[in-house]
Amino acid sequence: MEIGRARTGIIMQKSPFNSLSVFLLALIMLCSPAKAADPSWQLVWSDEFSGDGLPVSNKWGQEHGMIRNGEDQFYLSNRLDACEQRNGHLILHAQKQNVYDQSGSTTPPNAPLSNTTRDDKTLATGTRKSSTNVTPIANYTSCSVFSKQAWTYGRFEIRAKLPSGQGIWPALWLRNNVPGQTPPTPAYLEIDIMEYIGDRERNKHFSTLHWGPNYQPPMQFDSRTFVDPNMENDFHLYVLEWTHDYIKIWVDGRLVTNFDVNAINTGHNLQYFRMPMFLRMNFALGGNWAGPVGPDTLPETFEVDYVRVYQKAGSSISQSNGIRDKNDIPVKENDVPVNEVVTSESPAAVTVDTKGLKSSKMSKCAPYGRNFEARQIEYQGKKIWRCFRKGT
Repeated sequence: MEIGRARTGIIMQKSPFNSLSVFLLALIMLCSPAKAADPSWQLVWSDEFSGDGLPVSNKWGQEHGMIRNGEDQFYLSNRLDACEQRNGHLILHAQKQNVYDQSGSTTPPNAPLSNTTRDDKTLATGTRKSSTNVTPIANYTSCSVFSKQAWTYGRFEIRAKLPSGQGIWPALWLRNNVPGQTPPTPAYLEIDIMEYIGDRERNKHFSTLHWGPNYQPPMQFDSRTFVDPNMENDFHLYVLEWTHDYIKIWVDGRLVTNFDVNAINTGHNLQYFRMPMFLRMNFALGGNWAGPVGPDTLPETFEVDYVRVYQKAGSSISQSNGIRDKNDIPVKENDVPVNEVVTSESPAAVTVDTKGLKSSKMSKCAPYGRNFEARQIEYQGKKIWRCFRKGT
C-alpha cells in the first residue's frame, strides 16, 4: 500500500475461482470456532468489534490527512462518519466531502479542526459557508486504522467485505515502522495481505511483499490472482501466516501467495523479515494505481467483521518486543533484528565477541552496521543479549 504500485512482480498466479467452492468455504468458516485450524497457533490478540462507536482506542490508532501514493481522499480521525463500530463490524466510510484550508474566511461553520497540518496550514472539513470561489484541498474523505500492537511472526485472520466501484483501493497490510514514523529505519518491510482496485483491476486480488533499506525497497514479490466475480457481495476471509521460514496468504482457504523467506538469504535481506509489524486497514480512493473516482462510486463502505492474531504455542516471542528463548531460535536463522531479544541462561549458549558484532552461531548486530552493538542485560532474571544503537 505504501510503495508506488508498479506491477512488475516476480510471481503471477492466475486461475478462476469456483463460486460453489467459495460458498462452501465461507459456510464452513462461519460455523468454525475462533481458532486457527492448526492447534499450534494460539490466539494472542483479537477484535470482534462488539459495541457501537469509535474503534477501541487502546487497540487502534487512526491516520489523519493526505498520506501517500497521490491518493485523492483525506483521512479523518475520531469521527463516526469516517470510521465506526456498528452491529459487530468495523465500518470504514468513504464519501464525497470537501476538505478546505481552515485559514481565512472560507472555513466551514462548526467544522472540526485536524490535529495535524499540511503545508503549514490547519485543515478542516465540512461544506463551504459562502459562494467565494475556493478550491477544496480534497473532495473525498475516508478512514485508515492501524493496530497499536506489533508482532514478530504470527497468523493474521481478517474477515472483511470489499467495497465496489471505480477508484476504490481498500487494503489490509502490515508494516514494520511505528505508525507516523517516516522513514522507518534501519530497514523496511511491507506485507500487503490484500489490495483491491475496483473497476480498473476488478476480480483480481493483489498481495505483495516489499523490502529494502531506508524506506526505498528495491525488492518486491508480487502475486496477482483472479478471484470470484462476486467478491464485493459478501464477507471473505483473508489469512496471512508469517513465520521464520515462509510467508503465505490465503483467500477463503485458497493459497494465493507462497514466499520462501530463506530463498532470499543474500546479503542482509533476512533482517527485513525479522522485525515487529503493525497491522493496517485503510480505504483509499484514487491515486497512482486506482485511477480517478467514478462519479457514482460514493458513498461506499469497507467492512471488517473481525481481526484475530495467533502465534505458535510454546513460543516465547512476545507481542511487543519480539522476545524469545534461545531454544526457539531456528537453526537457519542468521540475524537478529534490533528490537529482538535472544535470551541465554548460560554464557556459552549465545556467545558474542568483544566488539558485539558476531557470535559462533549467528550474526547479531552486524546487519545494522557499525552504529549498533550487542550488550548483555538483565531481563526477567536472565542474562540476555540485545542489539542497541551506540550512544543510547
